[in-house]
Amino acid sequence: MMSRSKKRFAWVLMLVLALLVSACGKNASDTATGGGQGKKEGGNESASGTKKPVEMRLLVNNDWGKSEGLAEIIKKYEAETGNKITIDMVPPEQALNIITTKISTGDAPDLIMTNAGSQYIPYNFLEPLSGPWTNLMEPSVKKVISENDKVYQAYAAPIGYYGAIYNKEVLEKAGVKLPLMNYRQLVDALKAIQATGVEPIVIPGKDSWTHEMIPALGGVHVMQKDPSLAQKIRTNQTKASQEPAFIELAERVLALKPYTNKDALSLPYGDAAWKKVLEGKSGMVMVGDWLYTDFERIGGDAVNNVSMMPFTLSNDYISGVVGLTLRAFAIPRNSPHKETAQQFINYVMTAENFAISVKPFKGASPYKGFPTKKSAWQIDYEKKLADNQIPVTNSYLNEFLTGFQYGDSGVLWQSMFSGKDIKAAYDDWYKEYEKLNRVAKTPGF
Repeated sequence: MMSRSKKRFAWVLMLVLALLVSACGKNASDTATGGGQGKKEGGNESASGTKKPVEMRLLVNNDWGKSEGLAEIIKKYEAETGNKITIDMVPPEQALNIITTKISTGDAPDLIMTNAGSQYIPYNFLEPLSGPWTNLMEPSVKKVISENDKVYQAYAAPIGYYGAIYNKEVLEKAGVKLPLMNYRQLVDALKAIQATGVEPIVIPGKDSWTHEMIPALGGVHVMQKDPSLAQKIRTNQTKASQEPAFIELAERVLALKPYTNKDALSLPYGDAAWKKVLEGKSGMVMVGDWLYTDFERIGGDAVNNVSMMPFTLSNDYISGVVGLTLRAFAIPRNSPHKETAQQFINYVMTAENFAISVKPFKGASPYKGFPTKKSAWQIDYEKKLADNQIPVTNSYLNEFLTGFQYGDSGVLWQSMFSGKDIKAAYDDWYKEYEKLNRVAKTPGF
């Protein structure tokens, strides 16, 4: 299972960014004089002149740290190089907090694996990367993991999609015809499913980010129709609570609440939610296609009765949402073994080794010439896109605010589902990202 925990710990990030700025002069001096943790590696040769094995630490969240492919590629690397990699696993919701704190306090691991994108970890925490694979990246991927023509992360997952994972029999029994091309059709489908006695949508909402999936995937139209909104938000000329389009988005999301599970605020992300869709107790769940392996593990052949589709909260615009913020390797700016860490990334980023490292996940390849396999969900999803001429975009914030420090936007939607006033929830979100962008010295803040 691939974690989608998007909690960004605003106060801690603000603190560590401040520490980073204050330490900048010292780090530059250390680098120039050969001092500090970020110095060039040395002392790895024995008296006979042969290189000693290097022991590195990879910090990653629990879900990714337990993946089949990561374990296999590390074992292969260790056997071929003699080096050792120890995986330090932390809870997904604490990963960014721990990573940024360790980097800022001089206890950086050699390698990290985080969500891709500078909105998850600012790139001034990271070392630029190089290698043949950087010239093989798909343009859409390179846009996410680069800044100022420098690559800061090595995308380490197949490209997949987000959407509504649905039970085919439930929709058929309710008379729902696909695709659902607008908001009215979505609401009508949910009403029809509910009329059969089935819960239309299950939200595993104990984790705040899962509440954001409905607006994140269905709300692309808000800034797509008015791109100036994104620029105004980036430069602090407006905020969501002042914009009718964002108010309407929230109203449409909350109008779907009667069609969701009553335990949406306490149900954990995981098998219990997936079983409800597999068993036809819920019609759909809005997440991503990386769950195919979990559904297959839980349900066996029953996974064939489940598929995936795009949806929208707009009257006249729909897009398929591609996942470009999955896991990625990176090297902290003060990694104890930068050169060896870079060599490990280059080792993984070959066609053969990349295929090993991403097991058991499926999807399109982020690199030209690196073969990957697609799941049945992905094939069906792409057919829906092609048959109905549906464009592909990123999610609603990542499509238009890439690199902008917008904080933990999942809490925004969880608070609305908990009953908080729409404008008050938006304003709380604004207060969070305003602090982040003031510390980051974003123009306008």
